[in-house]
Amino acid sequence: MRFVVPLTLCACALGLMLLPSSNVIVHDASLWLGGTEITDAVGHSGLFCFLAMGWYWALRRFRPVGASIALAFGFSIAIGTFTEAAQSLLPSRGMSLLDFAANWFGVALFIAPITLVWLVFVRREVSE
Repeated sequence: MRFVVPLTLCACALGLMLLPSSNVIVHDASLWLGGTEITDAVGHSGLFCFLAMGWYWALRRFRPVGASIALAFGFSIAIGTFTEAAQSLLPSRGMSLLDFAANWFGVALFIAPITLVWLVFVRREVSE
C-alpha cells in the first residue's frame, strides 16, 4: 500500500511528459504554471522533487536510510531521464536540455538536503 504514492507520481510524470502536447491535461498544466519554458521547467522540478520524496518515503519503511536515499535518487533520475529522452521519439513533443536539468534539479532538491542531514547524524553517531 505504501508504494501507491510513488507509483501514482510516476504515472503523473509519465502522463504529463509523454502525452501529446495538445492533450487537455498537458496543455492546462502548462498554462496553469505560466505557459513558458521556464515555468514548465519549474513544474518539472516540483514534480520530480515530489517523486523523489515519494520513493524515499515508500522505501524507508523497508530499507535503511542510505539505501532509501540511493534508490529514491536512482528511480527518480531514471524516470526523469527516460521520459525526457522518450519525448524525442514523439511527433508532438521534443526533448529539452532545460527540462532534463529541471528534472534532475527537482530530484536534487529533495535528495541533497536529506543526504546532508543523514550524513551529519551518521558522523555524530560514529564520533560518540
